[in-house]
Amino acid sequence: MEGVAKVSLSIMSGDLAFTIIDTSGNTLRFDSFAYERPEEAARGDWHDANWLRCNITLHAGIKHSVEASLLTREVRELSEILQLVYASETETERTFEPLEPYIELLKSRSERGVDILARLDLHPACGPVIEFDYRCRPEEIARTVGDIERLRSAYPERNAQMKNDERRESVV
Repeated sequence: MEGVAKVSLSIMSGDLAFTIIDTSGNTLRFDSFAYERPEEAARGDWHDANWLRCNITLHAGIKHSVEASLLTREVRELSEILQLVYASETETERTFEPLEPYIELLKSRSERGVDILARLDLHPACGPVIEFDYRCRPEEIARTVGDIERLRSAYPERNAQMKNDERRESVV
């Protein structure tokens, strides 16, 4: 679907969310973020300590929603990919594919702006997969990057030293 999209973050009653909204009112919203496990329960396991639960909702005529999980590292990667696509002065394409296969975002930059193809998998490995195209203004993507960084501040990576130790051990 063609059109210019707005991307924004809203903070409502303590809930951080970011939303891609196109000119027709269609939306892709990430909200209801929370750590999956309390820090004490996940102590000693970097992955368990850093899973974030969230809802992903695509509303394009019909509303489709899934409960998903993203690692804190993946939220950082999404921000970095958006920054790279936004800052690029040449055509570029990047894909965001988190470990949990509920969402895939293909982002590209061209002379026309920033395009985002969203694939929302309602039941991973079983389908159906809903696809929707968004065209975004680069300045809106820049605003979204800031919004994601605020979300990252609210949900920082936990046990970062443990992850660094795991990396060193895997190299040895």
